[in-house]
Amino acid sequence: MIKLEIQVLPIKRKQVEFSQTLESIKNDLQEHCSDLIVTQEENIFFFRIEFKSENRLNEILQCKELSILSGAIRSLAEESEITIQDNEDKKKWSDIDKARLYYVKDKGVTKK
Repeated sequence: MIKLEIQVLPIKRKQVEFSQTLESIKNDLQEHCSDLIVTQEENIFFFRIEFKSENRLNEILQCKELSILSGAIRSLAEESEITIQDNEDKKKWSDIDKARLYYVKDKGVTKK
């Protein structure tokens, strides 16, 4: 089992914009990953998805909705942490694009 977790702390004055972006993509993102769990504690948003294979993880990392979320994180977040944990290791990044590069280049998972 592979776990993708994303934690996002939006910039205080940008929280409304981040929430609006999330609401606009949440249903489409859930179509890609039905087991998506999104929670919010105080000002921090948490995303959690579990996958059975690296290929499925790669599909999600390449989807349009995650690209939109990545852009929102870059422009509207004070800080973020992306964690991918598989059977072999646990890796952390501050950017979704860096996680994508790791799984495409270093892990050898091909783009769809």
